[in-house]
Formats: sequence, C-alpha cells, structure tokens
Amino acid sequence: MLQTLIDEVPLEYLSDPLDYIFADNFRCRVLCNVLDVIDSRSTVGAAALETCRSFLLADFLTHIADEKQALFPLLLERTTAEDGVQDVIRRQRTSFATVNRLADELSRLGADQWAIRDATGLIHSFVAAEREHITIENVVVLPVARRRLRDADLEWLGRVMRDHRTRLRRAPVPS
Repeated sequence: MLQTLIDEVPLEYLSDPLDYIFADNFRCRVLCNVLDVIDSRSTVGAAALETCRSFLLADFLTHIADEKQALFPLLLERTTAEDGVQDVIRRQRTSFATVNRLADELSRLGADQWAIRDATGLIHSFVAAEREHITIENVVVLPVARRRLRDADLEWLGRVMRDHRTRLRRAPVPS
C-alpha cells in the first residue's frame, strides 16, 4: 500500500491530464486508508509516517495546486449552471495550511507514540473531507470536464500540471 504513495504517476499520463488527476485521486485514497490505520492507533512504523508526510508535502500539495490554480478555474469558465459543478468547485478545498498541520502531526507521531491522542481529530476530519472530495471529483467533476473542456484546454492543463511537477518538486521537502 505504501508503495502507491512512493511511486509517482508517470508524467506520460499528462497527455490526458484528467486521467492523471483520476490516478492521483487513487493515490489520495490510499493516503486516506493509511491515515485510517494510523488513526486507529495501530502500531505503524516510522517509514509509514514519513511516507505519508512526504506524500502530503510534495504530491498532495501539487495535486491541490493543479485543482485550485488550473482545473477548477478552467471549469468555471467552461461550464454553465446546468452542468451542476460550479457550486461544487467553489466549495472550500483542503487548505495548504491544513496539509502542513497534518504533516507536522505525523512528524510528532514519529517522535512520540502518545501524540496520536492530539492528532486524531485532525486526521479524522482530513480523511473524511478528502474522501468526500475524491468521490465528488471522480463522479461529478471529471465527467463534466471530459464533456466541456476543449482539446486546447486539456493541452494547457497538461502543461500547467507538468510545470507544477517540475517547478514545485525541485524544492526539497522540509524535515
């Protein structure tokens, strides 16, 4: 399961950025499953905590940037109220600050097994919000995007997403 978080989605998938987002959503669902195990107070190793933390600070933040800076604004331009996605898109997405707080909590868990008591609420609310977001995105948003976005839109989206992965990933993940 952890290997799914370690292995990046191949950049070739960016030729169809909506498929890339769908694949990234699967990885986010795996993250939720691992966080559920951590939240259940099961014993998890330092490697699992660090894998989740690294995924949050690199891949997950990049995924949020793809949505907030590219996909969602593009969909707001290309859809109408009848498509039923504009209100969904405007709903608050997990914030960068929340992701950073969760990553910090995972670091604390690695150092102090009793810290789970303090992290449980944050982990639970993050997982619930993320699972809801993934479901809505896969069932509602991505199918509408496939209907409404033009070839030029998809090419632009793929370029922006590629830029996020090359530009954002060059910076080392803080320890």
